[in-house]
Amino acid sequence: MTLFTPTKFIRMFNATIGGKNALFSLALILYAFFGSPTPDGIGWAEFAVGGLLLLTLSPLDLTKSQFSYFCFAIILFIPGLIGLVNGAQPPDIARDVVALGFLFLYLFYGGLYQSPPHQSPHINTPRFLMGCIVTIGVIFGMRSLLSFWQVDHHLISPEAISDPTSPPDHLYLANSPEVLCSALFLLGIGIERFFIQKRYAVGLLCLSLSLIPMLSMALMMQRASMAAIILTLFLIVWRILHTYPARCVWMIGTASLLCWIFWDDLRNFAQLLWWKTHLVGLNSRVEEWRAVLSLVGESWASALFGHGWGTRLENPAVGGVNVLYTHSLTSALLLKTGFVGAVLTLLPLLKILRDGWAALYRNQIYFLSLFLPFLISATIYASYKSLGFGLILLVFFSFANQKLVQSSPSVA
Repeated sequence: MTLFTPTKFIRMFNATIGGKNALFSLALILYAFFGSPTPDGIGWAEFAVGGLLLLTLSPLDLTKSQFSYFCFAIILFIPGLIGLVNGAQPPDIARDVVALGFLFLYLFYGGLYQSPPHQSPHINTPRFLMGCIVTIGVIFGMRSLLSFWQVDHHLISPEAISDPTSPPDHLYLANSPEVLCSALFLLGIGIERFFIQKRYAVGLLCLSLSLIPMLSMALMMQRASMAAIILTLFLIVWRILHTYPARCVWMIGTASLLCWIFWDDLRNFAQLLWWKTHLVGLNSRVEEWRAVLSLVGESWASALFGHGWGTRLENPAVGGVNVLYTHSLTSALLLKTGFVGAVLTLLPLLKILRDGWAALYRNQIYFLSLFLPFLISATIYASYKSLGFGLILLVFFSFANQKLVQSSPSVA
């Protein structure tokens, strides 16, 4: 009699597409409830999520993605070797390499949920992955709110803005791109379902859930995220105004009533955002770029190939603390991989965005929910190092390759 060992159990799951899908989904669930985009160390949650992700690797066909694999190999090994030669610490190199893996997540998980259409049930990959991101964003928002209420740290106040003391790590979950993505998506879908399709229960549920990530970002005084929400609302209203003007009037009236009810809170929040801008300006992002360019310009070798993975920087954007990151993906790539590495990294990503743009341009809600978090995370936040950033790119890739986007009535 043959024993049913754990190894055979894992092989049984990996032998089927469904098994890998389930394990990948379990990894995202564990990440949402117990993980962190920037953990201080490796705990059981990181081991569990990382192990499940390794078990569910579904790489793209090498013959059809030769250029992307070539780019990944070059920017993995050359900056890694340079980092070792320059004396970078192995844990720092490992953190950078993991972040690089997130940037190329589509290479290693692009084959997930690719069951043939005749199989039942058939999974709509892009929409399923979008659902995963939204779920993670809502859970991250809840965890951030719980952390806020558990500490005596008044974030929404002039004193908190000028206080250099950092709040607990879970509060920074609100900086994750999944949180903004979930807020924009639930807000857009809620408006569509409630005001256009007149599916009041579903619409109200989505609008209520969108308050969780929005409130968590508001407590962290995220100006860029608030601007993204306002821009999304404006574009949705503008589009609906040309398609369903009568319903748009009803929607604007409802929004005006809510603004009147909560006017004092909204006014105080706007004043605090203005006060933060007065105090910190652009958070020394320009000075950060100058520091990076000064290091990159030390020699032709540094300009072309960078200082290697694991390089640290006395970053003006965080008070001159010696850190492993910058707030811009491009500046980080220039610092650690040089011009050559930056080009080899950005070219495949820009191709994904171009193809995803072509597949998503008709669906305003999906596009804004994905593109704005990507843009903010890649330019002024350091969220490009997170799993959520890779998941957003994976959704772009899935939409572009499966072409399953259906134009919704309110935004088409």
